[in-house]
Amino acid sequence: MKDNRNTTTQETLKLLEEGIKSLVNSDTYKTYLKIMSRFHNYSFGNCILIMLR
Repeated sequence: MKDNRNTTTQETLKLLEEGIKSLVNSDTYKTYLKIMSRFHNYSFGNCILIMLR
């Protein structure tokens, strides 16, 4: 049972790591960071609206 849980945890961590890598390397994330750097006093929701414009 413990080996099964360890395997499941390792697989989940691997999927999470791959997802974060693809997010950080995406153009959408880079655009979001540019928006946040220009409008750092704005709320998350407002920054998303600006980004979608």
